[in-house]
Amino acid sequence: IKVNGLVCDFCARAINKVFSAKPQVSNTDVDLENGRISIIFNANQNIEDDELKKLIINSGYDVVAIERSCK
Repeated sequence: IKVNGLVCDFCARAINKVFSAKPQVSNTDVDLENGRISIIFNANQNIEDDELKKLIINSGYDVVAIERSCK
């Protein structure tokens, strides 16, 4: 997820806290330099794009784009 407003370690910790509370999420990685949040879901789990946007916006950040990939 490409996000505007991620500038410090506190931002990263706040995002990690939001997503670690979700049972669908296995891991979250915040790349401050590139303004990206990578979310790894548990097997057969997902959070819809609208919910992802809501969680990030409610945390005080702007969503630029959501890109999904399967690994």
